[in-house]
Amino acid sequence: MKLTIRGAIIKVLKSFGGPMSAEAIYLDIEKNNLYKFKTDQRLHVVKTRIRRDCEDLDFKSASRKKYFQLLSDGTYWLKGVDIPKGVGAQVRSTLSELNEELYEQHETYQSNFKKSLLATLIKLSPTEFELFCKNLIVAYGFINAEVTAATNDGGIDGFGNLKVGFTDLKVAFECKRWSKNTINYKVIRSFRGSIPDFCVYGIFFTTSNYTESAKKETEKEDRKPIVLFNGEDIVDFMIDNEFGVGLEKRISVWTNQVDLVLSEDDSDF
Repeated sequence: MKLTIRGAIIKVLKSFGGPMSAEAIYLDIEKNNLYKFKTDQRLHVVKTRIRRDCEDLDFKSASRKKYFQLLSDGTYWLKGVDIPKGVGAQVRSTLSELNEELYEQHETYQSNFKKSLLATLIKLSPTEFELFCKNLIVAYGFINAEVTAATNDGGIDGFGNLKVGFTDLKVAFECKRWSKNTINYKVIRSFRGSIPDFCVYGIFFTTSNYTESAKKETEKEDRKPIVLFNGEDIVDFMIDNEFGVGLEKRISVWTNQVDLVLSEDDSDF
């Protein structure tokens, strides 16, 4: 006897013996060839059938007679049938196994994308990296940001103002586009010594990383605080704020758009 969609859903739930998500039910129907779909929107068909037949879900196209119940974790079970104990974890485990390969591929993609993004920053010229960092602090919320003249920066690459309440906090920043060497405490100490008195604190950007001594140097009391950004921090900021990257919404694939943040204004072609 040919099963209807409803019949196939009921058969899957009884065979499994516990609540399942609509996705898991659909996959089981396909796996066991319980119903021959006539549309490409197969998962949508299964979801719609379950919801129409689900108690406590009343809308214009809902069925009068109910066959299923919606549980608090978003899974479905047979109406009027006691929920078996300890099945929920098994459902989540099954779904996790089905998606494990996809998750691993996505994590690999994310990791490789971050590496390629950092490699792009490392290839920038020192001047381009300074401009990039200036535009980054603007994206963070700073105003009046500027890059100092290369011949007269006194160890400072730029300044910006962060508005806090009724005051503007003047901040100095330094940029080191390094690929191998780490920033040590001497570099941080030299940067702090170059910060003008009118600045409240400093920000240090590098595509590399910092030694432990450099990090401890920023924590010393009674001295101007220094905020550190390493390569990983910069890349994470870019992704979190869609700064210099684009997002393909349908499948969450980032695209490298560093060139866009190197433009001084919208008039560039």
